[in-house]
Order: sequence, then C-alpha cells, then structure tokens
Amino acid sequence: HNVPGLGWLNLEASMEQFSDTIAGQTRLDVEGDNLDQFVQNFRGMRHWCGFPRVVLKGPAVLVESFEEGQLASKYIEPFRRYRDYQLQQAEEKARKAAASSNRHKTAASSSSSSSP
Repeated sequence: HNVPGLGWLNLEASMEQFSDTIAGQTRLDVEGDNLDQFVQNFRGMRHWCGFPRVVLKGPAVLVESFEEGQLASKYIEPFRRYRDYQLQQAEEKARKAAASSNRHKTAASSSSSSSP
C-alpha cells in the first residue's frame, strides 16, 4: 500500500478529508447554508456585486434566485491577456539575451582558437 518516497504523505487521512468535503457538498442544504453565509459576508457590496439568494433548500434540493449579471470572466480575461503578453515579452527578451550571449561566446572562442 505504500508508494516509495511518499511515506510522509498520509494518503488515507487525505482521502478521508477529501471524502468528507465532497460529501458535505452533495448535501444541498449545507450548500444553501454556505450560500446564505456568502451573501451575508458580501451584503455591503450588493450595489455592484450580487449573488443568488436561497429560495428553498433541503438535503437533495437547492433553489436559488436568478440574478441578472455578467460573468466575472468578462472582467478577468483582459488581465489574463495582459499577463500572457507580459510573459511572452519577458520570454522573448530572455531568448534574445541568451542568443546574444551565445554569439559572444562563439566569437570569443573562435578568436582565441585562431590566435597563434
């Protein structure tokens, strides 16, 4: 049952914790309680950020209000594109620096080998 090199990792306890977490999420009344708490935590921000309200909850059912809105991804995507652009620029700069360094090393080694 042991995986070599992973003895420090308590897989049994990790799986038990994961199972408890997943089981809690399959109880829709618990998810409804979590949503109620979430709405409460952000109650002062309702003017710019709304969340659905719990209409009905039970162990096997959760009915939420419909909230008109826009996906958060609409606002996140421009930042993601900018980050990707910055990473691309940094990678290009690093490639150019490495190529320049290699050219200098090659030039230096060929000039030293051609010296008498």
